[in-house]
Amino acid sequence: MFKNNLSKAAYSSNPKEALNPINKTFDDIELSRAGSSDRIFGILDNKYATNHSQGSVTALTKVPSIEIQSNGMFSIFERKTGNLFFSK
Repeated sequence: MFKNNLSKAAYSSNPKEALNPINKTFDDIELSRAGSSDRIFGILDNKYATNHSQGSVTALTKVPSIEIQSNGMFSIFERKTGNLFFSK
C-alpha cells in the first residue's frame, strides 16, 4: 500500500517538496490501519530531519530512514537491515 501510494505521487524538485507526499502517505496509512496511539512512523519535521551542506536531507522515523537528494529524488531504507525499500 505504501509503495503504491508513493508511486502515484507527483515527482518533487527538492527535499522539502519530497517530504510532503512521504508524510501524507505515512499519515494516511497509519490512520486507516491503526489508532492514533499506535503510530510507528511519526511526522517528519525538522526535529527528525538533518539538512546536509550539499542540499540533501536524511530523515528518520521509528521504522525507515529516508535519504532525499537535493533534486527531490528519494530512497527509503529499512533501518534494521539497511535494505532499500523504495526509491523515486
